Amino acid sequence: MSVGRQDDDLCTEEREDVPAFEVSGSGRDSGRRRQRVYLAVDEAHAKALAEADGTVVTAVTQLPPEPPTDRQLAYVRDLGISLPADASKEEVGDLIEARLQRDKPAAPHFHDIARQHGVLCTQYTGKKALFDRLLARLGEPGREEDMVAWFVFRVYRELVDGRPDAHIKGPDEPAIRDIARLLASEEAVLKSIRRYQGRDLVWFGEWTSPDGTLHRGGSNQTIAYKRASSLLREKVGAEVRAAPTAQPRAHAEHSEARPERIERPGGNTTGCLSAVVVGAVSLLAVLGTSTWLAKAIAQQAASAAAPQAARR
Repeated sequence: MSVGRQDDDLCTEEREDVPAFEVSGSGRDSGRRRQRVYLAVDEAHAKALAEADGTVVTAVTQLPPEPPTDRQLAYVRDLGISLPADASKEEVGDLIEARLQRDKPAAPHFHDIARQHGVLCTQYTGKKALFDRLLARLGEPGREEDMVAWFVFRVYRELVDGRPDAHIKGPDEPAIRDIARLLASEEAVLKSIRRYQGRDLVWFGEWTSPDGTLHRGGSNQTIAYKRASSLLREKVGAEVRAAPTAQPRAHAEHSEARPERIERPGGNTTGCLSAVVVGAVSLLAVLGTSTWLAKAIAQQAASAAAPQAARR
């Protein structure tokens, strides 16, 4: 596995990060000496990667991180980023990406979850970037249950409004895993989750910030979201937010949805007949037709409307 990158790389959405490990050993089948470099979360991860490649490992050595490139340093100065003196090439890349994406730092527990699944990140990896990398890893074949568990956990966090005192702390807790095992067997749910970007799971739905800016998160109208939220309400219903109800009339002006046409019981025959009557009477008046004819038509309309009014 190559660890080098072109010197003109500043930052990239899909990149492999530190640390790098040099693994020495011999081929399991050939017996020949091997020395390869792997990007891994830690030494144990590097050893596992080498063994999966058919290497009998005899030594693992962590390599020093690459220093930032001149172009990275110039870009950091242009962006006004305060750079730690010993920042590596990958850390500077994360700092640049976070600034460009307006991404805030990922919390330590998200780093723990990422490393648990072999996702590489630095201390400066932004939350959206980390979520992107994590979902990309969990979307690999054979990781379906882990992917669903992460998705269900993020739906749970949205349903409890992100409260720090919420009972469930991570995607490996039994309640989340029980739901994940069930949903991982539903192909429609798996396809639905794979349509999300990782950063969509930071939060769901829409909200307006104090400055009036409308923000959009992941969709809460998908098959995956609806199934996950429904099962969460069944399993931990006392803790999560209730299912949404119809919007009160008093707050209708805050909705972006176009007002729906309201149909009265019995259809709209009365309104149509009234429109015909009004048009007919007006036309007759313009043409100077006798008053008694207009009155006759109006009386006929009133008689037809009476049963409709009685049914309201």
